[in-house]
Amino acid sequence: MLFHRLIGFFTGPRCSSSIAVVNDRRSRRRADDSVTAIVEILEGRKMLSAAPALGGLQSAFTFTESAPATPLAPTLTITETDSTTITRATVQIALNYYARGEDLLSFTNTPHITGSWNAATGTLTLSGTDTVANYQAALRSVSYQNLNAHPTNNVGRVFAVQVSDGVNASTFGFQGMYFQSTSAYLEQSDGTEVQGTPGTPLTNSVDLTPTTSGTFASVSVLDVYYTGDSGDQSSSNGTPSVPGNWYAASGTLVMSSSNPTANFQASARSVTYKNLNLDPSASPRFFQFVANYTVTPGSGSPADLPQYLFATDQGLNANPTNTAPVLSNVESDRGSYRVNSSPTKVTSTLSITDPDHTSLTSATVRIDTNYVNGQDRLTFDDTPRITGSWNAATGTLTLTGTDSIANYEAALRAVAYQNLSSNPNTLVRRFAFVTNDGLTDSTPAYRYFDIVA
Repeated sequence: MLFHRLIGFFTGPRCSSSIAVVNDRRSRRRADDSVTAIVEILEGRKMLSAAPALGGLQSAFTFTESAPATPLAPTLTITETDSTTITRATVQIALNYYARGEDLLSFTNTPHITGSWNAATGTLTLSGTDTVANYQAALRSVSYQNLNAHPTNNVGRVFAVQVSDGVNASTFGFQGMYFQSTSAYLEQSDGTEVQGTPGTPLTNSVDLTPTTSGTFASVSVLDVYYTGDSGDQSSSNGTPSVPGNWYAASGTLVMSSSNPTANFQASARSVTYKNLNLDPSASPRFFQFVANYTVTPGSGSPADLPQYLFATDQGLNANPTNTAPVLSNVESDRGSYRVNSSPTKVTSTLSITDPDHTSLTSATVRIDTNYVNGQDRLTFDDTPRITGSWNAATGTLTLTGTDSIANYEAALRAVAYQNLSSNPNTLVRRFAFVTNDGLTDSTPAYRYFDIVA
C-alpha cells in the first residue's frame, strides 16, 4: 500500500524525484515521514502563492441607449506578484442581467486569448495563457452593448470581474453602469415647465422596485442630474423620514434614508422642477434618478458586492415664456420742430422696463405717419455699445448692440429729429418707438410732433 501511495505522488506532473522503498520498519517510518512532508509541500504551494489583484475599476459609467459597444473597464489594472502570466478571466453581468437578446459582452480574440460568451449566465470567459499586461489589455477591451434601441430593462448593471493565474483566482472586482435614455420624455401634459408657474412634478410613476431577486436592505440616496441653465432647481416635498437636500453647484437633489423602499419611492415621485431664471433656456432637461441599494448577503449575488446602481431617466420640455420690454412715460403733449432749426430730441421722458431681462439688443424709431423722404431725418450719436443706422427709404432709425436697459433708455432719449427742407410738409409727424430684448419686441410707444414753418 505504501508503495502505491508513493508512486501516486511521485508520478504526478509536478514531481520528478523518486524514493527507494525498503521493507524494514525504520525505512518505512522514514518513507511515511517523507510522504507527509511532500503532501504538505504540495498542498502548501497554493497557500503560499499570491493571488492576482484587480484595481482601477470605476464606481459607474454611463451607457447611452442605441450606443455602440462601449468598453466597460478601460482603466482596469491587474497586479500579480509571483507570476508573469494569467490563464483565465471572467466578466459577468452580476446584477440585472437581461438574457432575452439584449445584454451582450463582446471581445475580439487575440493570438493567445480567446473569448466565449454564455448568454444563459451573462458571462464572458477569456481563456488561454498570456502575460499579465496582455490580459489587462484584453479586459480593458471587453465591451457592453444593449441590442435593444430602447432597453426593456434599463436599470443599472453591475459587472463582476475575476482573473486567475492557474493556481489562485483574484477576488471579484465590480464595475457599475447606468443607462442614459435618449427618449425618456414625460407626457407633454405633465412634462412641460412653464416659466413663472409653481414647481412641475418630474414624474408620478418612477418605479424604484428592485428587479433582482433577493432582499434589499434600504435605499440610501437619490440623485437628480440635470442639464440646463443656472436657473434650474429641483426640490422635494419629501416626507419627514426621507428629507431632500438640493446642491445647486452640482445640480443634484439628494434624499438619504434607511427607510423602506416604498417610502423612498413616494418621496421620489414628489420631486418637482422649477426654473428661477427669468430668461431660461428652452432646451430640454434630462433628469436621472439613481437609487443606491444595499444588497443583503445570500440574495444570489456575489457575497462581497456591497451596492449596485439602479437608474431610470425622465425628461422635461422647457417652455419659457418671455416677457416683452415695456415702454412708458412718453410725453402725452405734442412736441414741435421749427423749420431750419437744429435737431430736436423726440422724447426726454421715455422709460423702459423688462421683468426678465437686464439688457436689450435693439431698438427702432420710425416716422410712421406723414414721413417725407428727403425732408425728414432722425439722428443718433453712437455709444460704445449701441450703433445707429438711418434708413431714408423707410424713415427708420435702427439701434443695435447689446447694452443695459438704462443705456438703451438714454440712447432713445438722445434720438433727434430734423427737417432738411426750408419749405417742409407741415403735417403732423408720428414717431414710433420699439425695443427688443433678443426675443420679443415691445409694444410701440408714440410721440407726435408739429412742424412749425
